[in-house]
Amino acid sequence: QQGGATGNAGANESSPKIDLPHWKISLPKMTEDSDIIAFFCSCEKAAIVNEIDREIWAKILPSYLTSKALKVFGQLSIEQCAQYETIKGQLCNFFRATPDFYLNQWERASRSGSDSYALFLNKLREMQHYYMKARDIDSLEGLMDDMVLQKFVKSLSPKVAEFVIARQPETAEQAAKFADLCYSVQ
Repeated sequence: QQGGATGNAGANESSPKIDLPHWKISLPKMTEDSDIIAFFCSCEKAAIVNEIDREIWAKILPSYLTSKALKVFGQLSIEQCAQYETIKGQLCNFFRATPDFYLNQWERASRSGSDSYALFLNKLREMQHYYMKARDIDSLEGLMDDMVLQKFVKSLSPKVAEFVIARQPETAEQAAKFADLCYSVQ
């Protein structure tokens, strides 16, 4: 008796069992108007909730990307394609999902006449969340240092600010050291 994918008792054990992996139907698909950070946040949460091993995230991600994102993916080396965080970083850079982008969006946000105040507040929180994700801020201390860093850089003269920003400080302390270095060179 020849067994198939029907699961009949007594089926030939050499017949392959066809199982659709649960992640095929449970992860969000990127759309052309998706915010890249929102897409990755949703995918990561869905993968965790569905207990998908992080080791295979890089393998399954391409099937959820748009054609535009797949072009970026296609330009990566095989080694890069095997690293989820590398793929994510390259796509975020390509789609300009930089911390500055989200910070500028947050700073320029204003409520439109048709939005409720509660909806506007939710949008502000969402932009702040995406900014923090883009900056890899995951603690109160990190957020506090980032706020000081942003204020510090805005307080600098244009020449010193340009010098500091070009060096991409990750902390307020680094920014101050770069500013002092620029000042001592002048």
